[in-house]
Amino acid sequence: MRSYTLARAAFRAALAVLICSVVFAEGIAPSGQRMANGFGAMFKPNVVTSFPCDPTAIIDPSKANICLVPESITADHEGNLYVGLTNWVSWFQNPLWEEWAKCQIVKITPDGTQIPVAVFPNESCPTTLLAGVAFDEENRLHVAVYSWSTDNNTSGVYRVETDGTQTRVLSLPADSFPNGLAFFNGDMYVSDSALGAIWKKGRHDGVIASVPWYPNAGLLAPSGFGANGIAFYQNALYIAVSNADAAGTTGSIVRLPIRHNGSPGEPEFFVRPDARLCNVDGIAFDLAGRLWFTVNTGQSGSGGRLGIVDRDGTLRILADDPGWLDDPTMVVFGTTFRTMGTIFLTNGGMNSGQPNVLSLFVGVPGLPLPAR
Repeated sequence: MRSYTLARAAFRAALAVLICSVVFAEGIAPSGQRMANGFGAMFKPNVVTSFPCDPTAIIDPSKANICLVPESITADHEGNLYVGLTNWVSWFQNPLWEEWAKCQIVKITPDGTQIPVAVFPNESCPTTLLAGVAFDEENRLHVAVYSWSTDNNTSGVYRVETDGTQTRVLSLPADSFPNGLAFFNGDMYVSDSALGAIWKKGRHDGVIASVPWYPNAGLLAPSGFGANGIAFYQNALYIAVSNADAAGTTGSIVRLPIRHNGSPGEPEFFVRPDARLCNVDGIAFDLAGRLWFTVNTGQSGSGGRLGIVDRDGTLRILADDPGWLDDPTMVVFGTTFRTMGTIFLTNGGMNSGQPNVLSLFVGVPGLPLPAR
């Protein structure tokens, strides 16, 4: 079983505490957009909603306040957004802060109103991270949960029922780190950042899983923390690997084909290890087959990046430390007629900023989810 110290180190790596060496390559802006900082496109983001945060709480417990960090986001077919929130003050397990421990999923309506739809038990939140969120084919919301508790392992995937209660549908080993979550042809896939693996659960599979569907720590977690966001495109699973080398200075995108019998094919690099992808997090495809991604850190070691990968594997950074990115974690496309050309991304606000959800018009629809 992983020690608490190692678990906390891996967890903090997921939130871009790692400072990566950065290599720039000039990106190409979308048509009609200016270049920001000479590299990224000049977008005009709008703040959809924000979450409370007191960045001084980690230094002075007397100022402790709820600091809700959005780690992942998804959307339903009516245009509502769903965000998994965890109180980062509790992550350091100071007893003075446990009363503020909170982890919940919030629905954000098109007008920005926040409605809690699932509140997890307070006793589990001091050692819990709500990671990927996704809907299955029956429009049921699921969330990946990472727990570093040595006393009560709650790691796995939970389905959020209509009354807000949570049903554990996949139980994972205590040394796992479930992170990205996606559905494909009725099956559920979960990335494991610690074990460097992909877990799969079919419709008729049991709740307890002990053997990953695809284990490859050397490819998916060579530094001890790797596989993060996942997305499907044309019968292949794409995996964002936050740290793609032993030193933790690069990231990559791995393409894993799905064979006709449902088994994993031979993996290949869609984007080979690249310093610009160090701490890459969430990913999403548009209808043109381009992969959009967020990177927790930017050129300064903080801030963040937004970029795309063309179908031929060409990586383009569209925004790098533009001022409105602060530890971006996940990106999702709008699902309604009014928002189909818009992306929504979550800012963790870990750089003494403000956790929030931004909207950016990019002029291209996203690939419908769940994938088929």
